[in-house]
Formats: sequence, structure tokens, C-alpha cells
Amino acid sequence: SAMEYKEYMDTLGEQIQNARARRMVLGEIQGHIEEQCRAYEAQGMDPQKAMAESIRQMGDPAQTGAELDRIHRPRTPWGLIGLALGLTAVGIIIQCLIFYGIADSPSWTNVWLHHGRNTVVYNLVGLAVMLGIMHLDYSFVGRHPAGQAQISAAHGADAGAKRMIALKSVGSAGEWRFLLRDFFAAGEK
Repeated sequence: SAMEYKEYMDTLGEQIQNARARRMVLGEIQGHIEEQCRAYEAQGMDPQKAMAESIRQMGDPAQTGAELDRIHRPRTPWGLIGLALGLTAVGIIIQCLIFYGIADSPSWTNVWLHHGRNTVVYNLVGLAVMLGIMHLDYSFVGRHPAGQAQISAAHGADAGAKRMIALKSVGSAGEWRFLLRDFFAAGEK
């Protein structure tokens, strides 16, 4: 009956922790139950009995839901997080070495006081933002073309800003010419 079906789906859904996975799994289970019900009806079974048998064949809702939760639970990509931490640490070290190399009076104390602390803080903030974004459900971008356009525009603005920063740090006229060529060529894409 409709009540058995609703109770089955509610109990199964309660076992699945992730809301997005829950919606997907419940939709799939609903499709299987309805398909099996139609098959039973095509064989001449009463619609109520066909529904009851289709639900029974799906198994215990709590056990089935727990198993589906285990399968569909999002996993933390520890390897990727480790790689990001490692690359962040290497980036901080390289930046400190560069600051040491270009300092007027090279000393690790000056590098740390003038550049190192800020470099560490900025990199850690960036890493925290990256880890936070990792846990967002950004699938809405695929459903909303305007969001895709905004992200694309933001990426283009970011790339242009990086090129402008690079232009400010260039010294000779030859370097300016190559960077300007790259800057304007990128703008045409």
C-alpha cells in the first residue's frame, strides 16, 4: 500500500547521512520499486500485492539504507589534502628563500619579520579557504549558466591581475615587451 511504501522510503532515507546522496539513492530505489511493481502487474498480479512484493524484495529498509549510506558516503581525499599541505610548505620555503636573496641586508630575522609571517598567514588562509570550498556542494554551478559565467569572469579577472602584478615586477625593456605580448595575447582568448 501507499503507507507501506512511504514508511519504507522514510526509514531507508533516514539511514543515509548525506542529503545529496539521500536524494539520489531514494530516486533510484523508487525507480526500482516502480519498475518491479509494473513487471508484477504485467504478469497479472494485483496492484496492491505487486507493490507489497516489490517493497519486500528490496529488503529491510534500515539494513539496506545503512549499506547504501556506507557506499555513497563522501570520502575525504586525504592524499589531495596532504599534497596541498606539502606544496604550501614548499611554497612558503621558496618565498622565504627569495625574500632572503633579494633583501638589502640578508638576515633570516629580517626575512621572518618583514615577509615570512605574512607569507605563512596568507598561505594558511588560502589553504583554509581551499579546504572549506572542498566541502561545499558546488553542483549548482552546472545547473545555473549565470554562475558559470561569473566564475569564468572571475577567473579571467584573476589571470589579468596576476599578469599586471608580473608587469610591475619586471625590470628591462625586453622583459616588458614579452610580458606585454603575453598579456594582450591572453586577453584575445
